[in-house]
Amino acid sequence: MRRDALRFAGLLLLLANLVVVSEVQAGEKKKRCYRDWSKAGQVVRKNKLAHVDELSQAAVQAGLGQIMKVELCRNRRGFEYRLILRDAFGRFHRKVTGAREPFPKRRQKKRSHRKK
Repeated sequence: MRRDALRFAGLLLLLANLVVVSEVQAGEKKKRCYRDWSKAGQVVRKNKLAHVDELSQAAVQAGLGQIMKVELCRNRRGFEYRLILRDAFGRFHRKVTGAREPFPKRRQKKRSHRKK
């Protein structure tokens, strides 16, 4: 009886593992990243995405620091850049930004001026 329970538990673990693996593989199909920049460059030109030099300038202007690594990825919504940045203090940060308009400027809320 105990042996059957162990077999059943082992079978459940195996099935759970298969479900996790299939979910990871499904997630990989939804997102594709270009590791080869000769291919990524073609994608950037074809889809009129921001070039890496524009991206670098935008990161500095936004006060995020220098780009150390760039990866172009495609997901359901479109293209995005996955970045590793180094700030002014030498710390590294990860950032994901849209590839068409990197680091968009946030609109500030209008303040109402009340007279007291």
